[in-house]
Amino acid sequence: FPKALSQVAKTILAPVTHLRNLFSATGFSAANGILFENPAVVGRAFREAFGELQLPGRAGKEAGNKRYRKLLRLGVYNSQVQLGDVKNLLRDVRMGENLNIEKPLESMIRKLTAGTGRKAKAFMKGAEDLYTAEDDLFKGANFAVERYRLKNAFIAAGRNFTDDLLDNEAADIVRNTVP
Repeated sequence: FPKALSQVAKTILAPVTHLRNLFSATGFSAANGILFENPAVVGRAFREAFGELQLPGRAGKEAGNKRYRKLLRLGVYNSQVQLGDVKNLLRDVRMGENLNIEKPLESMIRKLTAGTGRKAKAFMKGAEDLYTAEDDLFKGANFAVERYRLKNAFIAAGRNFTDDLLDNEAADIVRNTVP
């Protein structure tokens, strides 16, 4: 339990971790060549990814929500390693038995903030959502650019392709190159 609390404090609640997330995501995007594509393509990819983010207090558009669910199924979104480690630690201490896949730390937040009021609960929830959204933004943008690259490669090679093929291939690339 103390290790789980320590992990939550180090990952979800630490501002330095949020900055590190942004810097490392930018570094991986640059290393994968995503940021050196046509600027219009990169801009469109980030706008698309931002439109898909599931943020608190933001009513998403149905198309963005549908795309988010598809990328969630493909393993592009919500695959952050440290968050998975925290969930596993919580399961080890039997706090994770009731975790909901959509809101992975909801039950733990309830237990940690019991009696502390709505503001603390909202803060914890917001920090968790922000932590996930940081990763999802860059993963979504990487996915969009990889899909664009694949589509152009298939067209240049004169090969047939489907949207599902492009999505699956782009998701595979992102899962294997963006931590």
